[in-house]
Amino acid sequence: MSMLLAQAMVETIDKRPQRAVPATAFRCTMLAVGDSKGVAGQFDLHGTTPLAPEGHQPNDGFPIILGSSTGSALAGRGITNPIHNSDWFRDFQITRIVGSDQYVINLKLRREGRSMAYVTRFGDWPPNAAGEREPFRYDAVGICVAEFNPSEQPS
Repeated sequence: MSMLLAQAMVETIDKRPQRAVPATAFRCTMLAVGDSKGVAGQFDLHGTTPLAPEGHQPNDGFPIILGSSTGSALAGRGITNPIHNSDWFRDFQITRIVGSDQYVINLKLRREGRSMAYVTRFGDWPPNAAGEREPFRYDAVGICVAEFNPSEQPS
């Protein structure tokens, strides 16, 4: 007789005080995908994440202002959360509410070379033929450059 053992894996948030995350400047060239409400074609998005001080908690949000020279609906005030910080990589999530939709901009930034970003939109869509509602849609993807010790925006 064989016995099948299964171990449930639970991922929990690291509640230990975090190390400081320095300000990080970024500039992304984005491309709208699918049914992109409020976001059209190619656009740019840029900003500088604020310093997250030593001891911040994983779910602490820090204010950020996103800019766009192409008039993107994603430009404006948002909240950023530092997700990962190392000498070479920094990950951030930026949340912005536009109308009744919530946009989450995921930045996967590298100290050198190209970085990437993608935008997830949470909204209220009509149900499909099976009566199910989509929980979210991917709205845009992009290539970015980052400056880990910014004195000005990256070009």
